[in-house]
Amino acid sequence: MVVKIRKEHISKGIDKYKGVRQEDIEKLFAHGKLSAKVYRFGDGRMLVHYLTIDNALLYPNEETLMDSIILE
Repeated sequence: MVVKIRKEHISKGIDKYKGVRQEDIEKLFAHGKLSAKVYRFGDGRMLVHYLTIDNALLYPNEETLMDSIILE
């Protein structure tokens, strides 16, 4: 299940769960003209912070995230 994260919880969650930037996946978003920072947590969850709207989505794993990306 994908969960929307309120903006006041984004940086707290990244710090608490020790998010590690995933620049390779960020490049996919940039290719689609989306400005986003992507973080992987130790338990495999993936957080995508959409910078233009200052919201984030938390994916249960990388596979779910990658399945949601449509490349055209």
